[in-house]
Amino acid sequence: MFRLVTFIASILLYYVYPTAGQQLSAVTTNQQELADSLLSFIADEKKLTRSLGLEMDVLEMEMNKLKAFRQNVTCGCDPLPNPVVFSTTMQNNTQLIGIGQELIFDTVGTNVGNGYDVRHGTFTAPVDGVYEFSFSVHVEGATVVGLDLKKNGVVIARSRSSQDSYGYYNMATNMVVVELKAGDDVWIEHTTADSNTIFGRSLTSFSGQLILPYTVKQTK
Repeated sequence: MFRLVTFIASILLYYVYPTAGQQLSAVTTNQQELADSLLSFIADEKKLTRSLGLEMDVLEMEMNKLKAFRQNVTCGCDPLPNPVVFSTTMQNNTQLIGIGQELIFDTVGTNVGNGYDVRHGTFTAPVDGVYEFSFSVHVEGATVVGLDLKKNGVVIARSRSSQDSYGYYNMATNMVVVELKAGDDVWIEHTTADSNTIFGRSLTSFSGQLILPYTVKQTK
């Protein structure tokens, strides 16, 4: 009896409600499509968030640059000093030089800042800072010539030409970096006893420049 009832119920479901199974299948399909759509939306949202994050990082870097630029413009710093650089050479030969005699470089090629005094051969620092100096001397090979670079009378660098028994010409040169205060004097002195001839024709030179000024101060 139970089997008969079950059979009749199956027939009724098949003929009376033929779309019930199809509707259930459609619901399941719609749920899957909705889930897939949600997953796709979440993935797109993650990509968008990552892209926005990168753009925010770029914008933050640009803002920091603008802030630094604005601070430099409006910080109230003292203006940078004018450049200081000089380059001199000796055109005429110099003879009968005594010990401690200062060399005069008679031709000034560059004197930005007017630090070099051609009358005395002395450079005077116009501002505090770090300066670089170089100097060279050209002499006959049979003689020895020594030069001292002095700061306010104190030796800060030296050069000495070697003696060549064959009589060839030779050259001595040196370079130094030194801190100076405004008003400090720098010059070159002859140090050897012999009254040697120092050759000109731009072969003997003296130059210097300001490479780091100390005059820029931040205001509070």
